[in-house]
Amino acid sequence: MSVSNLDQAIASHPFFPKGIKVGSKLWKDLVVAGRIKWKRGYIEGVIDSGIDFPTLDEKIFVHVEPELDDLSYELPQNS
Repeated sequence: MSVSNLDQAIASHPFFPKGIKVGSKLWKDLVVAGRIKWKRGYIEGVIDSGIDFPTLDEKIFVHVEPELDDLSYELPQNS
């Protein structure tokens, strides 16, 4: 699996995912390709709680899942 496989899976997914899980090698490939951007998020009601979250193309939150194979990914099952 690769970055292009992930792109195809997202494009053909029944709904646009808000978040995905990726393996460590796929994460590195996404970083090298310049696809990971950091987006600032806040805890609701706490102004100074800014946390930077990794996103794919500033649209999909990304979580590196150590239990996945290096080039694997997981898309959400339900919307």
